[in-house]
Amino acid sequence: MPRFLAIVALTLLSACATGAARQRPAAGKLTVGVTTTGASAAPATFRLTITPAGISGEVKPDAGVFISDTVPLGEHVVRLTLPSNCRAEKGPERTVTFSAQRRSVVLRFEVRCS
Repeated sequence: MPRFLAIVALTLLSACATGAARQRPAAGKLTVGVTTTGASAAPATFRLTITPAGISGEVKPDAGVFISDTVPLGEHVVRLTLPSNCRAEKGPERTVTFSAQRRSVVLRFEVRCS
């Protein structure tokens, strides 16, 4: 009986070892930098969202950096939510596209608060 159990155990282990390795879904890396000038009325953090990826987070207003390396391939909108007294140069939204050839994107938001 012990020999039978050893054979069964070895068979199960070898079956697991020869199974196909699961690959991680393809994803891109997004780095967002924020610099803020103007009055000190800026909030402690700005909200950042990436849609349709469903990724969100916060970034500090003065030389803050947000990094996500789990953005699915495809087109996404990166949106920085700002209070009414702040404006982003070139707007608070940017469209980025990740592909097999372009897996890394760096964005910079320059914000001015009054």
